[in-house]
Amino acid sequence: LGTIFLDEIGEMSGPLQARLLRVLQERETMRVGGVKVIPIDVRVIAATNKKLFKLVQDGAFRDDLFYRLSVLNLEIPPLRNRPEDIPVLAKHLMKTVAARLQRPARPFTPAALACLEGYSWPGNVRQLENTIEQLVAVGEERRPVGAGEVERILKRYDPAGDGAAVAAGEATRFGGVGVAGKTRPVQEAGGSATGAGGVAHTDSAGSTTLTLRDVEIKAISAALAASGGNKAAAARALGISKTTLWRRLKELSSQ
Repeated sequence: LGTIFLDEIGEMSGPLQARLLRVLQERETMRVGGVKVIPIDVRVIAATNKKLFKLVQDGAFRDDLFYRLSVLNLEIPPLRNRPEDIPVLAKHLMKTVAARLQRPARPFTPAALACLEGYSWPGNVRQLENTIEQLVAVGEERRPVGAGEVERILKRYDPAGDGAAVAAGEATRFGGVGVAGKTRPVQEAGGSATGAGGVAHTDSAGSTTLTLRDVEIKAISAALAASGGNKAAAARALGISKTTLWRRLKELSSQ
């Protein structure tokens, strides 16, 4: 009696699908190399990022196994559609990853959380976990995670900056991001939005997206707000020097 979790069930080969179906139907199995049939009573949870019914229609997934598994279906939206969950997940993953690596968990600055929340996470939770693992493995122990650290990792994922874009419709809750007395409005999908480097990207569905520089603006603004306008404290929270912060503020305010 227990529960078994089968991840990426859509990648299972045809012969293995047949074996799994038999186990589920007969409620019995046999150890490798064994001769004794073992009765089982298990709850099966399967996960996939594919459209299983489409695979059934294409003949790539057994229809009898599909209907055997498809009893209670739960659809989990991608991270980009639930940005409010990212800070909670990041803090949870920080604790679990730090425990696994036997290193101290690091707190997040508000600017770092804002930077994480503004990213689109094409790799979903696995990519977020990888990011947290890098922050734990190579970061300075016990020092709060700054936006600068997060931004450097995100840039490595996508040097061109496209992967750091978020749908403008998701980002409108921030209203506008002020930097050095200027405000950059965030437009709804179908409108236009300009980032620090020019026009923001637009995907095939027509949704305007923010560039990594727009995320940088938001992170700097959040750090300044959290520090009450103290640029030295904001620079520490961002994980950059005060000189770098001054330079970025000057560059962004002139664009």
